[in-house]
Amino acid sequence: MVDLSVVGLLVALRFLALRGVPKAELKAGTRLLHLRGLLTLALNTAEPLLTGRYGRACLDTVAPLLLLG
Repeated sequence: MVDLSVVGLLVALRFLALRGVPKAELKAGTRLLHLRGLLTLALNTAEPLLTGRYGRACLDTVAPLLLLG
């Protein structure tokens, strides 16, 4: 469901933020995290939407949307 790179980015950004790295330096990582979240959302929902399984598509959107939020 959730891409491993998204989890790695979440952990790395949190670690760096706790170590006192300024937000300006974390901006690129945050943008990459949002991009990966959108790509994960698209990959998780494309197949169920194309096959008409809308309930499954709704279920598969939960984890990426939580990551983006």
